Amino acid sequence: MTVEAVLTHVEALCAALGRTLDGKVDGALLERARAVHRASMIDYLAAEAGQLVDLFRVPTLQEQFDQAGRQLLLVLGMDLIHRRAQSRGLTIAAAV
Repeated sequence: MTVEAVLTHVEALCAALGRTLDGKVDGALLERARAVHRASMIDYLAAEAGQLVDLFRVPTLQEQFDQAGRQLLLVLGMDLIHRRAQSRGLTIAAAV
């Protein structure tokens, strides 16, 4: 993972947390983040079902729930910083 990727990740989490704590996340934004998260997880789980799946322990239901929350927050934040960059006429890489 590059420094730019880490910075983008942290910026996305900060944007999502700030917007969530301010109560400015509407249903449409959450639904969009949910759809992106579900689509990415389908691809991930399909790849995980390969030969290496038996090498890793199965996460508990609580771990799966926590991870889903973190990923949803990340997707929400990425959407927010992407929109902010678009409104400024920048790409995400240039905004970081």
